[in-house]
Amino acid sequence: MKTTEKPFLYADIETIPSADPSVFGEIVERFPAPVLNLDSIKADGRFKDLEKIEADVAAKRAKAIEDHAAAGDNVYDNIQEAYRKTALDGAQGHLASIAWAFDEHTVVALHNTALEGFTAQKSYAIHDAVLAGERELLTEFFAEIEDHLFNLAHAAYEQAVAEDKYEPPASNIVDIEPFAVPPVLVAHFADFDIRFIWQRAIALGVTVPEWWPVNASKYATDKVQDTMQMWAGPSGRIGLDRLCRALGVAGKGDMDGSGVWDAVKAGRIAEVVEYNCGDVRRLRSVHRRMRGLAVLAGDVSVQPPAPAPPLTQEQIDKGWDTVREHVESLNGDPVTYIDPDSFEFDEATSTIRLVPGNAELTVTEKTEDGWTAEGVIVVDAPAGEGAR
Repeated sequence: MKTTEKPFLYADIETIPSADPSVFGEIVERFPAPVLNLDSIKADGRFKDLEKIEADVAAKRAKAIEDHAAAGDNVYDNIQEAYRKTALDGAQGHLASIAWAFDEHTVVALHNTALEGFTAQKSYAIHDAVLAGERELLTEFFAEIEDHLFNLAHAAYEQAVAEDKYEPPASNIVDIEPFAVPPVLVAHFADFDIRFIWQRAIALGVTVPEWWPVNASKYATDKVQDTMQMWAGPSGRIGLDRLCRALGVAGKGDMDGSGVWDAVKAGRIAEVVEYNCGDVRRLRSVHRRMRGLAVLAGDVSVQPPAPAPPLTQEQIDKGWDTVREHVESLNGDPVTYIDPDSFEFDEATSTIRLVPGNAELTVTEKTEDGWTAEGVIVVDAPAGEGAR
């Protein structure tokens, strides 16, 4: 019987596209380069004048060259998009870094050392090195996790023995098995991180701990807690940055997941690792908020929502035009004036008022029971501003 409370293991990964040249080659073959055949261009048969014929052919050739260049750019974009998507595929992509933290402990990280000094020119030439770095990364990651769990179990064992709450089977045997428990893994969009780590470990021959919850049910919160599902429900989606903003937690800075590969190509793996650690701090912060706990002082500070930037007169006028149209649709009569400072509802003109301190207008209409709210329209108009 396990007697130790399960620790929370907060984890996040950063991934990069395949370093296998054959993968990139297969993608290139899927998007053949456009063919430019200027010799097939003929003049319009209606032209008889030589000068017009030559001008027509020249114009068509110029247009063909322009279209060919655009088509080539499109092929390049498609290749790059398809290639970048391999970063999300555990069969092709690679781990750039893993960051994690237990409960309230310090966030730590490991990265793929093959990516140090990495450049775009090397990206298809060091496949074996990237695989070796990934294998080392995963091996060390699992070892550090297991060491921490062992230390937790050993500490719990010693405390139980000291308090006479547990008697070992023999005086010369340290039996920590009853106190060894797997962690509850916490991640945002947990299935991706958990499965990607498992897939890369299997592909690289790295032993995965038996407790690793690769097939855990989304409802098994004693094994996995996905902050995305905790907030949005089993089938819902919300990004971590958006969730941070919703909970008043400082969000991401200049980098996001889409910029990881670009940073790695530029040799900035250290920035990727710091971004990875920041995501774990944000993850822990929103997880604690949703459990009714305060954000840790060493993590991400809770910040009030930033005030909206000042609006231009054009934005204000556009917002009030929208409101005016809505009110006219309610009472069927033109509205020539709306008083944004009015707290009285003018039955003759269906005057509406701006809710103080919010960029909202409460639209009302007359019913048998009196004035009732018809709806709220966001019009980007601050209090005291409106149609004149």
